[in-house]
Amino acid sequence: MTSEKTPRYAVSTWLVLIMTAAIPVVALTGFSNFERGRQAVLVLGAAAALISWGLGLMRRRGATVHAVGVAGLGGAFFAMAGASFLWSSAPIFGVLSASTWVALGALVWVVLFPVGPALRAGDWALSVALGLIGAGALGLYDAAGGDLLTPVWNPPGIAGGFDGLGFAAAYYLVALPVVAGALARESKRGARFGVLAAGLALGTLHTALVVGPMDALVLVVGVALALGLGLAAGRRGESGARAGLGRLVAPLAVVVVGAALGLALVERPTSPSDATDLPRLRPSATFLDELAEDSSIRWPYFAIDRTEAPLDGVYRPYLNSVTRGLFEQEPVIGHGAGGWWLKQSDVIHDGDPHVRSLHPVYAAFKSPHSDFARLSVEQGALGVTLWALWLLGVILLTLGVVRRGELSREDVASFVGLTASFVVGLMLMFRSPLLELGSSAVVWTVATALLARRAAEGGHAGAWVTSVEVGHRGAVGRALLALVAALVGAAMIGPTLLNTLASLERGHGDVLMLRTRFAEAQEQYEEANRHYPAHADVLYNQALAYTLVGQTTLGEALIAEALELRPYDSRILSQGSYIALSMHRLDTALARGREAIRTGPNNLQAIDAYGAALQRRGRYEDAANLMSTLIKRGLPTREAATLHARLGQLYDQFLEQPRRALEHFNLAAKGMGDGPERMLVLNRVNELEKRIERERLIREGKPIPRHLLPQEVLEEGHDHGHDHGAPPGLPELPSAQPDTHGHQGHAH
Repeated sequence: MTSEKTPRYAVSTWLVLIMTAAIPVVALTGFSNFERGRQAVLVLGAAAALISWGLGLMRRRGATVHAVGVAGLGGAFFAMAGASFLWSSAPIFGVLSASTWVALGALVWVVLFPVGPALRAGDWALSVALGLIGAGALGLYDAAGGDLLTPVWNPPGIAGGFDGLGFAAAYYLVALPVVAGALARESKRGARFGVLAAGLALGTLHTALVVGPMDALVLVVGVALALGLGLAAGRRGESGARAGLGRLVAPLAVVVVGAALGLALVERPTSPSDATDLPRLRPSATFLDELAEDSSIRWPYFAIDRTEAPLDGVYRPYLNSVTRGLFEQEPVIGHGAGGWWLKQSDVIHDGDPHVRSLHPVYAAFKSPHSDFARLSVEQGALGVTLWALWLLGVILLTLGVVRRGELSREDVASFVGLTASFVVGLMLMFRSPLLELGSSAVVWTVATALLARRAAEGGHAGAWVTSVEVGHRGAVGRALLALVAALVGAAMIGPTLLNTLASLERGHGDVLMLRTRFAEAQEQYEEANRHYPAHADVLYNQALAYTLVGQTTLGEALIAEALELRPYDSRILSQGSYIALSMHRLDTALARGREAIRTGPNNLQAIDAYGAALQRRGRYEDAANLMSTLIKRGLPTREAATLHARLGQLYDQFLEQPRRALEHFNLAAKGMGDGPERMLVLNRVNELEKRIERERLIREGKPIPRHLLPQEVLEEGHDHGHDHGAPPGLPELPSAQPDTHGHQGHAH
């Protein structure tokens, strides 16, 4: 078969081949993450494939559906997932995720229902190898110190053209077995063999740099299982079947040994950067003090358009608990496409020890890092059932091949490669967002469809795997199918193009925010929202930029719109609370501040916002209790010191409890580093100690020595008793009389 010419594929099939080779190499630095460009290529390419498929169906007057049972279940699932944006809380956002599901469904459709010659596994493996060559080359370029891929965002480790090590590993682990299987089939060492070998070599080299321990374990288990199934599937075939497996062992061993050597020799990163971390929260109100003096500043305290890439599994119990909570809210059909990001911070499991320790970052995960978790949240039990039935159909077809045991030498190598890709991907879906990542999603989806089609070719399992001729006799039915495919494809183009333009503008805005060029960033975010007004983060960033240039009130409309899209984001709520305070809308400030703390219990900005609103209402005891509760959660020393200083102010100025104030000021001084803030706190400690001693002497009727007089008396000749000013970096407290109309307060 390797010497045969490539058939005259239909345009839709060629598009599958092109996307497979091109998507792993799409690493466009104009976006804030590489997946934006890949998603655009995937969805637009799939849209073109659907349209061309419809035209091809009409031109050829029919086509053949292979493995009709599996094709039907797959069509049902992908149709349901694609339609799920209709019940999303923000359909304009959900349609983006739905389009990705439809795009993957289109790949399955083209493979199982081709108009023209069916896609051959060997030809497709060649496209996979080309993608591996490109992705591997980018990885080795990164390893050699090249910086074209990381002008702004530089993930820890050697991620190459991927946004994180785990994202790269997901692609390589499903792609390399496919190429290994195709390489074992090649009997001639020509150009095709060279491309496959180069793909295997470059892909394995980069895999060694990105693979983690669990990734390597998944690879070994998947490959071993596939080899066992292959051995059984060829037991009754021609005598060369076992020889085919023998040829396959070598390329698979290269992949496995390469991953093992990488684990042993390559040091793994242990801490994230701002390119892979969860959203970072602003540490204090002094974050702008030195920005004008530091031209190389990186200020990542805004909503960056990147998906977090955790380096360990300590977050998994928390994500599992959030998944359960969201599933219980909508167990039947889920929250709709995009529902995880729109809803997940509504379910805060504050008892989780990992999340309670996250103070510098906000536990807002853009992905559950499990495709099965995302399915259960967004498509509910119905979607999970359809997905499971589709997978079960593929598994039954595969086991049917094993049961027959009649594969030839060439077919057994391809069977093992596709099976290994399918099994490895299936295991990875429990711990990675494989289907959210363009490169790995395309490879796994096409490998699964090819496995199902090739397993069904024997036709020994009755109607479940039979091939059905469609459209040959009925022009109306054929036209209807073609029209539906073309309309679905056309419908995907508009939102994807607009969102791609918006993402490009947002990428520019993110860079400007990172460099503290806030006024310029406003314009980029405004353009992004004008192109596609579906992203609450864009609105939040624009509102934040307004605040940072002293135009706080201009952000109110933006915050209100952002909360309609994503009402449970602590960052948006706390920013909205500050804006409401500046507009003298105390009730709104209190409501937003209270919800900001519920959805982000460790968010210091939320504490600031709600605390300031309580103080404007004259509820000083409530504000003090709020800060004390957060300190008891185990705040880091510096953040705890800041809150102790604020508590000192409250007890000193408004609650008239100087001893409590002195206690908190002393704790603040212990936790603060040397600097003007600490000096002012120490001055306050000195004044309070003198005040307490002075009041004792007054109670005892004794004279007050000159050194115990307040500084104001010594300098101005009158006694205020204590200072109402706040050390730098702390919010200005309201006047002693509660402001029932609201007060400007401090603005972040």
